[in-house]
Amino acid sequence: MSNIVTFFRLIRWKNLALIALGQFLVKQYLDSYITNPVFGSLEFVLLLLSTLLIAAAGYIINDIYDTEVDFINKPKRLLIGKFISLEKANNFYLVLNGLGLALGYYLSIRVGNKSLVTFFLISAALLYFYSISLKKIALLGNIVIALLVGFSLLLVALFAMYEVFQTKGIDLTIPTTIFQVVFYYTLFASFINLIRELLKDIVDYEGDKQFNFKTLPLITSVKAAKIVSLILTFTIIGALFYIAYTVFNTNNIILFYSAGLIILLVYFFFRLLEANDKNAYKQQASFLKLIMLYAIFAIVLM
Repeated sequence: MSNIVTFFRLIRWKNLALIALGQFLVKQYLDSYITNPVFGSLEFVLLLLSTLLIAAAGYIINDIYDTEVDFINKPKRLLIGKFISLEKANNFYLVLNGLGLALGYYLSIRVGNKSLVTFFLISAALLYFYSISLKKIALLGNIVIALLVGFSLLLVALFAMYEVFQTKGIDLTIPTTIFQVVFYYTLFASFINLIRELLKDIVDYEGDKQFNFKTLPLITSVKAAKIVSLILTFTIIGALFYIAYTVFNTNNIILFYSAGLIILLVYFFFRLLEANDKNAYKQQASFLKLIMLYAIFAIVLM
């Protein structure tokens, strides 16, 4: 395996591509309603690069601390110690994280508030502590990762609309409504990723058990984790019905798109209901990526 291929597998380039696409579409949505010269194309590129670099570093540090457990859970996907040395992986982590934080700080200066770099610092810190301890705690690690994925989308709105909300004497009704749409969008992304994280814990049950992780399937049971995932899925379906027919009931395009998303989620619900082995849970975790990809394009219709 070439060094370039190994590196891109290490940083989970497919997941990063989804994050990048989501941020780009959120920016397109915001640009259609709000013109903010403080947050132009250059600032968005800085935000995008900073987010992706920190996320990539997070994937690397997670693999570094998961080397032993991955030898059991994912022997065919093991990279560190097999295709790349531990020392090189650590160096990649430090460089990517450093660059991501530096770009985040520079972006905060350009936007006009250095304290905004705190968002990047907190994200990097949470990814580190997730890797060394939080992922071993039932639900807490799952929730942290799910929220960080959703926050990567909300971050675009926070920077793009920062100057708008700082302006005195203007009617904030429209900006607030736009921000709420992005907020609901990020909530959906967070819930989908929370379900996916729970399914990954089920798939990794055997390895996590040997290393005394306290994931939900281990402290309760696989069945209990599955039930929680089903409840979350049902909650999302219900929320989509409610939002589609109360908030967007006059927009036929969004209603049609929402119907497609609901159908995908209902299909996922019943497939998950039938799942009873590791491969089945793994397939459903992968199917959630397809649902997320479909949902990402919904914001351009709003």
